Order: sequence, then C-alpha cells, then structure tokens
Amino acid sequence: MSSGSMSSPASPVPTGRYNPPCCSAAIKTTVDPSEDIFAKLKLPGWRGRFNRFYFSMLIHTTMLIMEPWEARLFTSVMMCILLMSLYTFFVYFPPYVLQMLQYVRVV
Repeated sequence: MSSGSMSSPASPVPTGRYNPPCCSAAIKTTVDPSEDIFAKLKLPGWRGRFNRFYFSMLIHTTMLIMEPWEARLFTSVMMCILLMSLYTFFVYFPPYVLQMLQYVRVV
C-alpha cells in the first residue's frame, strides 16, 4: 500500500465540529442571523401571538408532515366544524337557558 492512497483533506478540520471534506461544499455549516426561521414567532403584538398559536396547532395536529393541500383541507374542515358548533351554540343555547330559568322560577 502506497502512501499516496491515503489522501489528506485539502483544508484543515475546523475546531469543535468535524466537517468532512467530501461534504463541506454541500452542507451549510453556519446559519445567517438574518435567516431566522422562528422570526415570525417573535413578532410583538397580535401577529406574534397568532403565529405562536398557529405553530402550536401545526405541531399538535402533526400538520407539519402533511402535504400543503392536505393541510389546507384539514384546516378547512376543522374551521367548518368549529363555526357550525359556534352557530349551534348561539342559536340553541339561549332558549334552553331561558326555559331552565323559567323552570326554577328565577325569571
């Protein structure tokens, strides 16, 4: 076996992290601070709260692993169910409460 078969890397290995020479061009080793993927979650006010709520919903419903069209369909169905439930509550709940209050003779 000749000493030429074992080639040394062209650049020295950086300290603290091993970066193989075959992958150094393909892997981005540093993150640009302007490319913060959680920047929308750090916004002040209602936009930040909405983005944190939406991100939490994505994680809890595992929508992050869905295709975009599946996520939209799932969100649409869930919004329809929520809106129909709220409509039913506001239409049917007040008369039932009024009947109950009349039955116990409060009103």
